[in-house]
Amino acid sequence: MHPPRVHAGERRPSRARRPHPPPARDDTMRNQAVLLVDDESAIVELVGGELEDLGYHVVTARNGVEALDHLATDRVFDVIVSDVSMPDGVSGVDVARRARELQPQARVILSSGRPRAQLPDIPEATDFLPKPYRLSQLLQLLKSA
Repeated sequence: MHPPRVHAGERRPSRARRPHPPPARDDTMRNQAVLLVDDESAIVELVGGELEDLGYHVVTARNGVEALDHLATDRVFDVIVSDVSMPDGVSGVDVARRARELQPQARVILSSGRPRAQLPDIPEATDFLPKPYRLSQLLQLLKSA
């Protein structure tokens, strides 16, 4: 997914001016809790907003430390979507491993601009979504959760 070019102080485009209509809301998605982790603000805002519009309950984290804090709460997540490379020393792989311990029921999807073969050991039963990705690709993974 290519985040839109947004300069400081600008807002993301309104839904009315977007070139493509959003995907139709699917009631099977309703009430699923998603933890979305990415250090790129545009991705968090754009993808998080679209998922909320589709009926997901989205909690966002802008780094691995925030993600681990969310995982340690009583909040139960159905799906965790995380970038692999983040600047705070806690990677998406670290988040995925901790998620397996604290919330084994959650599906984990890791995303990176690097090929999967070049990444550190990704935990078993973890899906991979190469960047850039389209919202429709993420939705396919979420629907099969």
